[in-house]
Amino acid sequence: MHSLGQLLGSFWSDLGEIASGGYVLAIAAICSIQYGWHVYRQTQMRRQADRFRLEKEGLEGELKVVEKERMVSRLENHILREFVAETEIDKALGLLLHHFVPSSDQGFAAFLKSPDDADVADAITRSRGLSSSSQGSFRVDRPIRERVLKEGLVAIHGAELRQCDLWRNLSRTDRDKAARLFVASVTHSDGSAFLFVTTALYPAGAALDQQIELAKRLMASVAGNLRRTYEQELQEDQYRIASDVLELRSLADRHFETPTAMLQQLVEKLGEKVHADRAALLLFGQEGTSGPMVVRAGMPLATHTLHAWHSCEETLLDAASRFTDPRELDVDALGAAGVNSHIRSALLLPLLHQGRHIGALCFSRQSESAFVRVERQLADWAAEYLAETIRRVLTAAAVEQQARQDALTELANRRTFDQQLKLAVAKAERT
Repeated sequence: MHSLGQLLGSFWSDLGEIASGGYVLAIAAICSIQYGWHVYRQTQMRRQADRFRLEKEGLEGELKVVEKERMVSRLENHILREFVAETEIDKALGLLLHHFVPSSDQGFAAFLKSPDDADVADAITRSRGLSSSSQGSFRVDRPIRERVLKEGLVAIHGAELRQCDLWRNLSRTDRDKAARLFVASVTHSDGSAFLFVTTALYPAGAALDQQIELAKRLMASVAGNLRRTYEQELQEDQYRIASDVLELRSLADRHFETPTAMLQQLVEKLGEKVHADRAALLLFGQEGTSGPMVVRAGMPLATHTLHAWHSCEETLLDAASRFTDPRELDVDALGAAGVNSHIRSALLLPLLHQGRHIGALCFSRQSESAFVRVERQLADWAAEYLAETIRRVLTAAAVEQQARQDALTELANRRTFDQQLKLAVAKAERT
């Protein structure tokens, strides 16, 4: 009996332990299920939160694009309204350049027609802040042009900038302004292409991608006007040059008492045509002459100023007689050549005959204004024309000098004295 009680007690004890263990397992299973559901819910919530975040970022990105587009469009419309409002295209382009370069002392910008020949300087149609000497030798490297036509706009800085001819051909003053250069394509639908070179983009302080986008859009908008203006100016320049050439040829064909008088008139008229304050022609001497001859013309100056100007001209003519191509000098280049007063800009042209220097032309100004394209073209023609006919002129000048001077003393002879006396009497009767 006692043993049966113990057995029953042990049975119920074991059954309690089994039941207790089952509850624990059940509770553990329930907890596991609840944890799993919690983890699943948290994962779903995180995924949903990530989706919402991505959607938010996408919307913010789209909003930024819209805001960027709106800002670029607003700036573009503002500038184009100013551009269209100007009745003169020259002022309109000047206004556009001013937006990119507010201060010409701190930067420069230029529209230019780039030739196919890499050895030919670009034809600058409009510029701001660019010195005259830089304009005369401005040239965009062919690799840069090809990149610009492909990409629309190229930024050049650092070592790449200092290794390109575009930067090397700039004057010292312009180099100091050009820590970075931007070159943009101005391409019209008919295929005609111009380039826009600037040291800064508009608006200042805006993000670079916004500045680039605005620059591309503005260049596309003004391409048509720029092409039409350039073609019209080319036609006007051709007419003007043709007219000036005919006038100068007719002047050279007139009868003059002496070849020197013809050269004097020709140099004076050339100086007027290229809007120079003074002009000077140097002709090297040949056999039968006493040495080099200089013909001068231009505005009257005070005696002391005239002597100083002549000294500067002689320095420039001597330099030009060693060049093989035309040179335009600004203040910095003139200072480097030893000309530090009176003359502020100059155009120098060597006279070459069969590869040999026979003289030089110098056109000079008191102002720092650059010589424009048509003036340079007319000066180039004059240099070629004089080089072609200079031997005849020198021969006639030698004969004239022999007729006027005594071969032994190199003093004026009796015939020259009589001519000068006759002219002096005639002048006295008139005045």
